[in-house]
Amino acid sequence: MKLPPVLSVKQKRGKASSAIVLSTALVLLAFDGEVNTIRDCMTAFYEQVLEAPRRFSLEQLDITDDGCGLVSNQYSSQWIPFTESENQDVEKLQQCLQRTVPGTWPGAIGAHGYHGVNPRAFRGQLKCNIPVSFDVVRSALSQYETVWMHGDSIMAQTFYTLSCMMDSNLPEWDGNKVVDILKTTGLGYNGPEQFTFVHSSGSTKFIYSRFGKMWGLDKNLYEDDFPMAVKTLTSRDAIVTNGAAVHNHEDTSKFDQDVHFINEQSKMTNATVFFLEPTPQEWPTSNGMFIMGMQGRCNCYSLTQAQLHGIGNNYTCGVPEQSKREPDFDLFNRIYPNLNPISYVGIGPNECIPNCVPNYWRSDVVRRGIDKSARNVHLVPIYWQLVSRLGGSAKGDGDCTHRDLIGTMTMLFQWTRTILELQKDH
Repeated sequence: MKLPPVLSVKQKRGKASSAIVLSTALVLLAFDGEVNTIRDCMTAFYEQVLEAPRRFSLEQLDITDDGCGLVSNQYSSQWIPFTESENQDVEKLQQCLQRTVPGTWPGAIGAHGYHGVNPRAFRGQLKCNIPVSFDVVRSALSQYETVWMHGDSIMAQTFYTLSCMMDSNLPEWDGNKVVDILKTTGLGYNGPEQFTFVHSSGSTKFIYSRFGKMWGLDKNLYEDDFPMAVKTLTSRDAIVTNGAAVHNHEDTSKFDQDVHFINEQSKMTNATVFFLEPTPQEWPTSNGMFIMGMQGRCNCYSLTQAQLHGIGNNYTCGVPEQSKREPDFDLFNRIYPNLNPISYVGIGPNECIPNCVPNYWRSDVVRRGIDKSARNVHLVPIYWQLVSRLGGSAKGDGDCTHRDLIGTMTMLFQWTRTILELQKDH
């Protein structure tokens, strides 16, 4: 399909004119009789005209750019199968999680519950210049006296998985206390979700604090636990967060504000701060993002190129298509200043569910909002690495937001690589 020159669409603050969007699409339709839907036209338009090199500078890398570093697309990441010994370690890890963690937190080892995939076919890890194993994770984290993890249920998965990776003989978590913590704030060092790993150099204490809009625990970010960590931890400690991205998938401005707050607070602490990139959601919507009513009833799908850019097909698995959301135009104009508004504005009332915002917008907010020049703040790249995994990395079985076990392990391994890269620089 040959497209005409780029059409001039005047960008303005606020809502883009639907007339401009529609007329632009119709003009494009006239150039190729084989394209018979507005989405087909917009897909071709985006891929051939609006698709440009990544907008943000990747010059300052936290870890080597070998498919495991701060890459900008999924094609630079490679996955290799586990060895038999690694498979055994992973199975022991899952057994520990099933024994110690309440509810359904552990997740399947491989892609489970995906449409048309074999779970065992996706057991493997990233091929990187910095190899990581369970022992390497334990060694790297043993340099800290306290590791305080802050975030949503994705971070909870990460914390629980780490607990079994550090010590598979941990006692069972108290499920009642884990439920109770959802209703409280300001727990700090007294929270029930913590464990201590004893090693040859002493011990390391791991703490998890919840925050997030859906839980009503923003106090833990803005007033209690996160500020407490910033003030009390030392250069021998680490802070880890993911910005509770899951809780703000509908409220784009709120997520942007949270990232800004975390970035500014992080500059005031002596601890080393690690910000894990948001993980991809893999729901059957125009951009893979969750809409109400899908939990527990939808299959998960590997993200297509169209979904990554926000203009994929809407399968919605029988969920009423009434969850269309208007994006925050001011925010997205700041994030993507070189793109015309039509690249993320819905085309007509039913074309994009929930909207045409790209799947990777949260990762771009974080990359844009974290000050990489700060001596103690480090971005842990994970988004494009998980997107690159054959079969996806979501938990499956009606949950396309949380990770399966290998997806969570990959996050921990990437965090460890970032730590090891920092050690090389000192």
